[in-house]
Amino acid sequence: MRNRRAYVATSIVFNKIFFPSVSPFAATLASFATFGRGFAVRPIGGLLLAHLGDRIGRRPVLILTVVLMGAGTLAIGALPTYHQIGIWAPVLLVLCRMMQGFGVGAELGGAYVMSTEAAQEHKRGLYGSLPGAGEFIGVVIASGAIAAVSTLPEDDFLSWGWRIPFLASALVVVIALLIRNAAPETEQFEAARAGAHQGRYRARVSPAPSPAAIRPFRAHLPLSSGQTIQVRAPRDPDSKEWITVSVQSVDDRRPSGSHERGTTAETRRTDRAGAGGLNGHMLMAAVVSAISGLLYGYDTGIISGALLQISDEFHIGSTMKETIAAGILLGAVIGSLVCSRLCERFGRHRTILLICGIFIAGSLTCAFAPNAVGLALARVLLGFAVGGATQTVPMYVAELAPMAIRGRLVLCFQLAIGAGIVIATVVGATEAVSWRVAIGAAAVPALLMLLGQLRLPESPRWLILRHGRTDRAREVLEELRPEGYDVDAELDEIAGLARQQEDTDRAERGWRGLRQPWVRPALIVGCGIAAFTQLSGIEMIIYYAPTILTDNGFPQADALRISVALGVVYLVMMIVGLWIVDKVGRRRLTLIMVPGAALSLFALGALYVTGHGTRAYVPAIVGCLLAFMFFNAGGLQLMGWLTGSEIHPLSVRSAATSVQSATLWSTNLLITLTLLTMINAFGVGQVFWIYALFNVAAWLFVWRRMPELTGRSLEDIERHLKDRKFRPQDFARS
Repeated sequence: MRNRRAYVATSIVFNKIFFPSVSPFAATLASFATFGRGFAVRPIGGLLLAHLGDRIGRRPVLILTVVLMGAGTLAIGALPTYHQIGIWAPVLLVLCRMMQGFGVGAELGGAYVMSTEAAQEHKRGLYGSLPGAGEFIGVVIASGAIAAVSTLPEDDFLSWGWRIPFLASALVVVIALLIRNAAPETEQFEAARAGAHQGRYRARVSPAPSPAAIRPFRAHLPLSSGQTIQVRAPRDPDSKEWITVSVQSVDDRRPSGSHERGTTAETRRTDRAGAGGLNGHMLMAAVVSAISGLLYGYDTGIISGALLQISDEFHIGSTMKETIAAGILLGAVIGSLVCSRLCERFGRHRTILLICGIFIAGSLTCAFAPNAVGLALARVLLGFAVGGATQTVPMYVAELAPMAIRGRLVLCFQLAIGAGIVIATVVGATEAVSWRVAIGAAAVPALLMLLGQLRLPESPRWLILRHGRTDRAREVLEELRPEGYDVDAELDEIAGLARQQEDTDRAERGWRGLRQPWVRPALIVGCGIAAFTQLSGIEMIIYYAPTILTDNGFPQADALRISVALGVVYLVMMIVGLWIVDKVGRRRLTLIMVPGAALSLFALGALYVTGHGTRAYVPAIVGCLLAFMFFNAGGLQLMGWLTGSEIHPLSVRSAATSVQSATLWSTNLLITLTLLTMINAFGVGQVFWIYALFNVAAWLFVWRRMPELTGRSLEDIERHLKDRKFRPQDFARS
């Protein structure tokens, strides 16, 4: 509802932005007609998604509606205007409105259904009214946002101010996705789905047994979440009549000691996978830690737009531009290597606190740099924090997270990187903001992260491995796990692995341990994925898209707006990836998305090589850039930090993630230092083709080397390594 209200309020200026070639009256009618397009597709979206909700569940469909509405709204905020791309501007506007309307069609109905089904029987009226109340809260928020930006001068409002409410909806989308992702499916739907699968058995039972009769049997059934079997049970607790009934596990988080009733260790892992819920403390740990990803994305992305101002102020050429952009990468290589030793000696948590302090110092030093050389050196200091964060934070979150949602929580870091890039591109596109203010502003979220990190615990795995503090590790797990979770099972698994580490020679730990043959497959996969995330071409797009476009005839303002659109797509794909990575699987998702990125780069190269890389072909160029960002951000970029955080053994995890992070940053540094030189030597089109070939190589590497890690505990992955069964087919068989 907030998105719709924002559109209504700003549609009165769309006549000037998207329909300037007709009379003011006709333009106003056309502006409101685009609003009506959303209503036209709402019934279609409502019917199709409601049917889908009856098949796959209320929760997945409500997540999908948020993605559709959010993607449409963000895209509207990033759209080029009629003066920039001509008739394509209103066409894209209509498509975005139809995407919004398709999602809205099922949003309210789905929310009403889920609220009433989830409510207690005597509170259904109250719960059922909440979605309607939320709708009008959205109206108030949207009206306030529009009122705030409407106070801007008219030229600023027409130029960029109208975009702010649409782009700001990203925050609402993220919050909604986190809430809906954590919400369970309704019991009524689960029961209906179980009844559909087991109807032939239930037809024999009339009347159905009471819940009190079934409950004692449910606790002893070794079922994973949602599994249904037939058992013999009394019709009532005191009845002597036994009947066959279908029993479904809706809460398989059995207490400690359930294995004594016949549950195997493998079943306990399955139980914990189904019980991997999210509580407030774990969510706080993931969100606070992810601020470092926001800083990473912002600090690396802000230089793209800032270089245009910096070059005018300091009168620098291409070489110094490359040096300033690469300064953060050189520091990142150093930081990733140094912080691995700090993690092992002082712990993950203390190392992150140090990184927060360096983020603050580096941002302020950059803001007050007196010249280009000073700025480059300050960027090295800032890069130290960026590299340390990429080495430490994903590993820290992976060691805190439950197995079932580990991928989603680690990807909060990657999602925050996308958010940082979007914010950086929006700020960079605002010419009124000084580059010093833009870079120095990063000190604010760094300070917030420092304050939040003070409330977070140390990694339980580090506590046990380095100090044997099992009691403290238990306290941490109990704080981070939902009620009823089998903490003892997870603690036993960690402690058992730690005891094995104690029996190993010290030479097999840390940096020396990387030389062991059984560790090597994980290191090859981790470093290979890290290198290909950069060789895929993402850095060419993020760092130099405005420079490449302006050098080929694009106005500076248009180039910056295209960068904003690319950042929005990156963020949206991070959100989508956060939702699907633990469902689709790491390996499968990468193999699906990488070919699309390769084809997009081949098409871009063809446009430039054939002489079509000019302003006249803006729609084709922008379409290829957006397509590349869609496939790259939804594939390889998701895997860069996620794979490294979970693939390496505990005894060498810090050192291995350090090598992987250093590989990523070294590759990034090499690309940044040579990219403009390569473009001058070979041409833009040929460079796009080179990166397309790297994407082909990445697909072959993932297909041949990378196993599917979804649904595996960190300890299970390590067992595969030690048993020399780390090929993709080995994981598929086990």
